[in-house]
Amino acid sequence: MKLIMLPKYEQLFCDSPKTIQEYVRCIGRRMTLNLCTHFTYKELQDDQQDIIKFWGSYFSHDNEKFANDVIGKLLELSKLYRVSIIHTQNLYLLIEAALVTEVPEEISPTPSNAEIEQLFFRALLVANNIILEHQESGGEETEKYLLSNPSIKKIPVYILANHLAYGDYEFALNNEVAITQLYKCVCFFKFAEQYFSKHIDLYLNNKGFKDWKEYIRVLSGLVFNVIKQEKGSAFIKIPDENTDKALKCCLMLCSTTLIDYTSDCDFIKLRNHPLYQWNENEFLILSNLFLAEKLYQSIYFDLNYINDNLSSGRINEFRSKIGLEFSERTLLYEVLNRLFRDNIVKKTGEEIDHIIGKGGCDYYARSGSKVYLFECKDVLMQKDVKTSYDATRIMDFLYTRLVRYKGKKKAVDQLLQNIQFIRDNKIEPHRTDGAKMTIYPIIVTHHKVFDTPAINYFTNYWFQQNLKDLEIVNKDRVKPVVVINIDTLILMKDLCRQKSIVFKNLLDEYITAVLRNEEIAMKNSYLSFADKMHDRIFSTHHFPKGSTDFAKILLNEE
Repeated sequence: MKLIMLPKYEQLFCDSPKTIQEYVRCIGRRMTLNLCTHFTYKELQDDQQDIIKFWGSYFSHDNEKFANDVIGKLLELSKLYRVSIIHTQNLYLLIEAALVTEVPEEISPTPSNAEIEQLFFRALLVANNIILEHQESGGEETEKYLLSNPSIKKIPVYILANHLAYGDYEFALNNEVAITQLYKCVCFFKFAEQYFSKHIDLYLNNKGFKDWKEYIRVLSGLVFNVIKQEKGSAFIKIPDENTDKALKCCLMLCSTTLIDYTSDCDFIKLRNHPLYQWNENEFLILSNLFLAEKLYQSIYFDLNYINDNLSSGRINEFRSKIGLEFSERTLLYEVLNRLFRDNIVKKTGEEIDHIIGKGGCDYYARSGSKVYLFECKDVLMQKDVKTSYDATRIMDFLYTRLVRYKGKKKAVDQLLQNIQFIRDNKIEPHRTDGAKMTIYPIIVTHHKVFDTPAINYFTNYWFQQNLKDLEIVNKDRVKPVVVINIDTLILMKDLCRQKSIVFKNLLDEYITAVLRNEEIAMKNSYLSFADKMHDRIFSTHHFPKGSTDFAKILLNEE
C-alpha cells in the first residue's frame, strides 16, 4: 500500500512561493471559491491518481509546456507515493483565505484561464506547505513519544497522529451525516422544550421562527435539496415566492463580515458559516458537510452562548447536563431501545443504578448468554489537540477521557467494573450464570473525530492491559472493546430491528477483521467500526424521497 504524499511547493518549482493570501488576491474571491467548491467532491479528488489524464485535462493548451513539466515531476513522485495535490484540507484553507477582507470579489482586468490555472495550482501547493509545517512540528513530539513508549506499535501511532486533524470531515459521507443530524436535531428539540424551554424560545426568536418544527422543515429542506450533488459547485437558490424564512436561514449561515486571515486547520469559521452569498437570492455552498452539520451539531454551541448570557435562569454546568440528560439518558436510550428487539432483556443506566447503586454501565442488553455493555461518552476534543499531530498530547487526551483520569474511572475502567458485576450476577441478581456470559463491551461516542483510524485500536489496547489485572473467570469470553459513533447506531437501529442486519454479527466481523488482526500492519487494520461497516449499512438504508417526508416521520406527522 502506497502512503499518501502531499507534495511541497519546492518539490515542483524552483522559485520562491507567494503567500496563500497573495495567490487568492491574484485569482479573486469568487473564482477561488468556485474552483475550491468544484473540487471538494471525493470522486474528483480520486481522479487525480491518473496523473496524465487528470492534470492533462485541467491545464489548457496555452499551458502545455507548464503542464508537461508538472506532470513529469508528479509521475516521478508517484513511483513511491500516492500523490495528492487536491484534497479537502487544502481546499478549505484556500476557501478561508479567500474570505479575508483584502481579497477583491473579482479581478480587473480578468486574468486569463491559463494564468488562473497556474495560480490555483501553486496556491494548492502553498496550502500543502502550511499543512506539512503543522505535521512536521507535531511529528517531532510523536517521535519522542515513541522513544519513551517502546512497547507501543509505531504504525497505529503514526496513523492516528496524522489522520486526527482532518478525519472528521475528510472521511465523512454527506448523506449519512444529513440523515443522522436531522434525527438528532428532532430528538434534541423534543428533549429541550421540556428542560430548556427558555433557551429554545430565545434561540428560535433570534432566527425568526415561531417553533422548532418550522425551523427544522426550512433548514432540512435547504440541506437535503443539495446534499446528494456529486460534482461541481453547488448553489442554494431561494425562489421569489415565500422567501422570508429560507432567505433568513441562509443569511445566518453566511459570514456577515469578512474575516482576518489566520491559518486555522480546524476551520472554525467555515464550520460556522458554510454558505457564501453569491447574489440576493443565491448562495454558494462552501461545504456540503458543514452545512449538513448545522442541523444539529452547532445547536449546543448556540444554546451554550445563550445560557452564558442569560441575566436570569442561567443553568450551571450546561454542557455536562446536556451530555448526561440528552446524550446519555435520552438519545442513547431511544436509539438502543429501537436497535434491540423487545424480546431482549434491556436495562438503562438509571435502572441499573437502582439495582447496584452507583457505578453501573449506561446501558445493558442481553440475548440469551450474550451481553452487550454500553458506556456513553459525549466528549469534545479541543481543536489544539486535534490539529497538533502530536502523539503525546493525543494519547494523553484519549487516555484521560476514555480510560482513567486522576484515579477516576472513565469508559474502559467503567466497562471492566461492570464486567465484574456481570460475573458476580449483580445486574440481574436472580440469575446465577453470569460467569458463563459472553460479553461485548462497547463505548458509544458522539463526535466524528472518534471514528479516526487507530482510536479503537488504542482503546482496546488499554482495555486488554487492564483486563489482565482483573480477577474474574472466563476472560476469553470477554470480547475486545468496540468504539461506535452514535450516528452509526442511528443508521443501524431500524435495520437491526427488522433483522436486515444482525448487530452481533457486525461486531464479530469487525473484531475478527480489525481488532484481532495484529499481524497486518496496514491502515485497514486500524479502521473504525463506522468506516468498516458504513458500506454494508448504508447500502440498505435508503434515502427518504425528500426532506419533508423524512421530517414528517421524525416529527410523528405521518
